[in-house]
Amino acid sequence: MSLFRKLGGVFARSSTASVGRRPAVPSRRRFIPRLDHYEDRIVPAGLPFADTFNQASTSLSSSWTTQTGTFQVNSNLAQAVGSLDIATANGVSSVDEFVQADVTVSASGQGANLFARYAGPVDQNMYMGSIINVSSGPQAAIWRNVGGTWTQLFSQPISSTSGNLRFEVVGPSLKLFLNGSLVAYADDNAITAAGTVGMRGLSGATFDNFSADALTLTNQTAPFSENFNTATNQQLSTSWLNQQGSFQVSGGVAAGLGSVDVATVNGISLANEFVQADVTSLSAGQAAGLVARFSGSATQDMYYASVANTGSGIVASIWLHQAGAWTQLFSQSIGGTGTGTLRFEVVGSSLKLFLNGSLIAYANDSALTAAGGVGIRALAGATVDNFSTDTLNLASAGASFSDSFSTATNQQLSNSWLNQQGSFQVSGGVATGVAPVDLATINDTPIANDFVQADVNPLAAGQAAGLVARFSGAATQDMYYGSVANTGSGIVAQIWRHQGGAWTQLFSQTISGNGSGTLRFEVVGPSLKLFLNGTLVAYADDVAITAAGNVGIRALAGASVDNFSTDALSLTNVSPGFTDTFSTATNQQLSSNWLNEQGSFQVSSGVATGLASTNVATLNGSSIANTTISATVNVTAVGQAANLVARYSGPLDQNMYLGSLLRLSSGFQLQIWRNSGGVWTQLATQPVSTGTGTLQFTLNGSALSVSLNGTTLNFTDTSADAILTAGLVGMRVSSGVTLDNFNFA
Repeated sequence: MSLFRKLGGVFARSSTASVGRRPAVPSRRRFIPRLDHYEDRIVPAGLPFADTFNQASTSLSSSWTTQTGTFQVNSNLAQAVGSLDIATANGVSSVDEFVQADVTVSASGQGANLFARYAGPVDQNMYMGSIINVSSGPQAAIWRNVGGTWTQLFSQPISSTSGNLRFEVVGPSLKLFLNGSLVAYADDNAITAAGTVGMRGLSGATFDNFSADALTLTNQTAPFSENFNTATNQQLSTSWLNQQGSFQVSGGVAAGLGSVDVATVNGISLANEFVQADVTSLSAGQAAGLVARFSGSATQDMYYASVANTGSGIVASIWLHQAGAWTQLFSQSIGGTGTGTLRFEVVGSSLKLFLNGSLIAYANDSALTAAGGVGIRALAGATVDNFSTDTLNLASAGASFSDSFSTATNQQLSNSWLNQQGSFQVSGGVATGVAPVDLATINDTPIANDFVQADVNPLAAGQAAGLVARFSGAATQDMYYGSVANTGSGIVAQIWRHQGGAWTQLFSQTISGNGSGTLRFEVVGPSLKLFLNGTLVAYADDVAITAAGNVGIRALAGASVDNFSTDALSLTNVSPGFTDTFSTATNQQLSSNWLNEQGSFQVSSGVATGLASTNVATLNGSSIANTTISATVNVTAVGQAANLVARYSGPLDQNMYLGSLLRLSSGFQLQIWRNSGGVWTQLATQPVSTGTGTLQFTLNGSALSVSLNGTTLNFTDTSADAILTAGLVGMRVSSGVTLDNFNFA
């Protein structure tokens, strides 16, 4: 128990009740205790500071500085004798503190005020908690003075004109107590710098037992929980900081006192977390909610998820508050009373709100990405209990990953997934989109070349289900997307690119069936292929998104998927001496020795057939300057061409030499072409009699030679084009042209 000793009018706490023992006190006084008197030397007081005004002198001690007016000390009381009297404690400079005194304002016109963060001069620049006796009765108020301008932050009538007055100033939170009861509260950020404390009296008000000390908040770490079973002066513990309004803790619940009340937990700053509390009552006009990623006492940036009683029903909402503006991200009416366990999950851009284990609101937003505080927010007196929070950790799925969606918590995707848009409901072994557009990616190391696969359930009109690859950027959502969609008039297979907020369709065609089955999306280099039940239903080539990215699922209008899987796709390098007879194929595709640079080839019956108007494929391996390549070709229709590719550097259909066999209306021709920077140049041409046989292309330095069945066309290229000094080899054909027995000598 603290003991105060008289030190020239200022009292200092002693660590023991022993009178003869010298107490450990701050250096504001040195004293030698004697039986008959004290010998003092006055120095600036500092914190903790205390004065009982028990002294012989009628003036304040030298631990005070009178800023204006006069306080008269008599009968252990300091009385304001003028119309305005202000005194500040010497040596005090603090931001977060309490100021306390026993005060009396028995006559009308009297006022007793305690102030903090005082910078002066005289009657300026401070926060002040006061009780004043006016003609209508006593009033409690909190004021701010900045640059000589007074602003009333709170005022209300009270019943008493005397008692222990206590003013607490912590961060933006300002609280005034009388005899242990909260009589005024406010939040303000106008004065944040440290200042001194003191008393301000009007017209005879009296002060006794003045004290001040720093108020220290208790920093917490996750996990953290609070059951609100104990409280001092019915206030939140020092683990909390009121950011707006105030909460009253009584009966094991925290009840909002103002129209809007916000409190955050000290010391906790999380980016991915859950925040949870029991909503115990929700009358008409009330709302209770949870706060995440809170930052800035002044701006109060945050995500806020709540249940509100509108008077006509319960509404679940998720909000963004940023730079002073509220943006509603989701809102819907729900059944029930709004009471129960409310849980807010914030992970990446995914925001989810649950009530009693059921998802009632969801949104995606990337406006606030930095870690921030967590807490509670109540409107119009709503009450909460059993608060808890902790980090939500995502599980790394790995490059080789599968999910059968057979188990789920709260019918949600596992923590191997992250919702990027909308939400999926996992039930009955399938993942079903619940929003108009739903997108989720797995948490893994980004991959550039991979396959993504899932079973698609039958699609209703307006629904679409697809697979995502090379996804990056929660805000921009850059990705490749291969999908099947039910347009209402049929099933369409499509490949899309989404980049910089814009969708570009790369391929689309109508297919048979109901869109159900195993959907597989392969993305390797510029080659994009979509298969349904092992049949190629869409293909494209694109180099807009080349960086590694994440994979996932995307559903429209309630489509559902199952048996998701993904893995890296590795290309196989070859060297000279390689031959491909196209006798075996998976899903009628070129082997992993090849990379489609543009269009696609179908491998069937021992030949590779071009599917698009222009089809280019190269062999994976080292760059070669001098080589001979050959293949058996079959060119039949006018306009068709079979080409052997050398010194290819790309991308797509660019930067290469071609040895060509072309069918014109006048007959067949051997040709040699150069493409540099996308510009085609015909170097040589010669008629031949047939469009079938062994086409061979030889390069040796600047000497280029193409032949068909022994008929040869030669050309020496002296352009010295640096782009075409070395590169890959391959084949390039128009639609319907077939090749076989490709040989890389």
